[in-house]
Amino acid sequence: MKVILSSLFLTVSWVISAQPKMFDGVVVNHRQEVILAKVAVETAFDAVIFRLNSDTAICSILPAHRVNSFRYFDSVTNINRQFISLRYHGVYRFFEIVIYGPVQVIRRIKRGVSPLEANEGHDYDFFCWFGNELTQMKNFKSTVFPLLVQLYGKELEDFISQNKLRLHDQVSVFSIVKKCNELSRRQHLVATR
Repeated sequence: MKVILSSLFLTVSWVISAQPKMFDGVVVNHRQEVILAKVAVETAFDAVIFRLNSDTAICSILPAHRVNSFRYFDSVTNINRQFISLRYHGVYRFFEIVIYGPVQVIRRIKRGVSPLEANEGHDYDFFCWFGNELTQMKNFKSTVFPLLVQLYGKELEDFISQNKLRLHDQVSVFSIVKKCNELSRRQHLVATR
């Protein structure tokens, strides 16, 4: 047991000391407490590293099961990044939100790939998060699409037909998800009385 704990401590210490860049961000923990801090994510361990005060070198680590979500502005790539923690294969993991709305496209960097060197199109696994269900993008057509057709019906089918979208093409699926989110917002704007 002591060997395991000391190995874990060394690994965590290495992660903190090797962390190249921290960004201004916000962490929402599993108790819904909001933490404003300098933030970095360690994708290999699904952990958020944060420092409350920029004057100190003391960092804290939260594993994915203790985090609801976090976001930060990535000044290197000029992108606002937002992550959520979801249970995947029995373990909580971080997923980056690509398309936000009632139907979300989220992604996870593939194992062994550095986030700094990742190719946007090839080094990520994409998923759909809809109705509290996480579905791999390759299963979108069989699992998620029938539910979307039930909700949005002919208007969604017409959009797909007019734009010649294919359900096996990732870019087409992104367009379909954006359209569903647009239709959802439009439905909520209509008065019911």
